Amino acid sequence: MMPTTREWIDKAEEDFEVAGVLAKSKTGRFSNTICNHCQQCTEKYLKAVLQENSLPVPRTHDLVELLDLVVPVIPMLEASRGACQELTRYATIFRYPGFDTSREDSKRAISLCASIRRDVRHYFQLESL
Repeated sequence: MMPTTREWIDKAEEDFEVAGVLAKSKTGRFSNTICNHCQQCTEKYLKAVLQENSLPVPRTHDLVELLDLVVPVIPMLEASRGACQELTRYATIFRYPGFDTSREDSKRAISLCASIRRDVRHYFQLESL
């Protein structure tokens, strides 16, 4: 595995772990942040696939755009298109006033992210954590 690919994966894992820690909060105040970290984790895993295959890594938060580039490498990820559409909306807008997510949104984001994470980790032959 290329060193930069490993960096993408490490950063993705950091986002996933932070989302998990925040999800355990009893206040339920961190839904926006959890959703954003799930989007970021997914984005970084998709970019890791591009990096490892020496494909251009675009500067975008649009997971569907990234998925279009990754599916030729990992065809089974086509089944994650809906998840990518859902998670993309958590990239920026919910970080600003006037837009909020719910605890249910954050639980769903973790589930969607975990599924894509599992598939990409399988591709890289990394153990599930």
